[in-house]
Amino acid sequence: MGREGKPPPPLSSAPLHPPHPPPPQDRVGETVRRVNQIAAFKQKHRLQERTSLPDAAVDYFHANWATRAYGADAHGHVVFCERLEWYDVPRLMGRFTEDEQWLATRGVLCEAMERIKGNAGEGKNDSLNPIYKHIHILDLSGITMSHASADVRNVIKKVVIEMGNYYPDSMYKLFFVNAPFVFRAVWGLISPFVHPATKEKISICGGGSALLSELSRHNIPASAVPDFLGGGHKGVALMDKLDEWREERRKNETEAAAK
Repeated sequence: MGREGKPPPPLSSAPLHPPHPPPPQDRVGETVRRVNQIAAFKQKHRLQERTSLPDAAVDYFHANWATRAYGADAHGHVVFCERLEWYDVPRLMGRFTEDEQWLATRGVLCEAMERIKGNAGEGKNDSLNPIYKHIHILDLSGITMSHASADVRNVIKKVVIEMGNYYPDSMYKLFFVNAPFVFRAVWGLISPFVHPATKEKISICGGGSALLSELSRHNIPASAVPDFLGGGHKGVALMDKLDEWREERRKNETEAAAK
């Protein structure tokens, strides 16, 4: 909250890195401003704390936009995966009508990913060099032109692109897999909002053995790849991790109250 009791302005949907970097002194000021905005947003919505609290909004979001964690690449970057067929954007649009609702609820799931990576809360990384980035796989099986509608595009832009402004530089690599021709049209509409530095991290792939070869080329073994993509990992839903942390917190609070 600001000095007058007003919340900080929402982050711009512009890329975190401006296309033409300002002079060094301006760059420092802009970085400080954004860091403060990110911290204020996370604190306002208690994102980290909510990873271990019952939360009907988060449960509803994940039921209609599921994310699962899988293995890791040779460098320790955790592989997360989402499938387009796990999305029910119309249902989510009926529940979340304000931009900040979308971002705050998705933010809890992003905090869950941070905990899994060992960067927040009780999550730990055994290495002396914690892993701050992750690999994201988005399976486009079942994509249709309905996914290119203005409403759906806007939602995906908010959840996938604008959310990245609150977790800058947390993604190591993004793979769009099982990408049909129609995806080119959707990507053509979304890609102008993606910063060039982010585009460099994106690969658009097919499926089958060619996909496993491509992932292997990026040091991602088949054992870390989702089983439905031909790999050997069954994965764990973020919702299962949230339930685990909620139960752990409940037990700790019960034990503390009994003392």
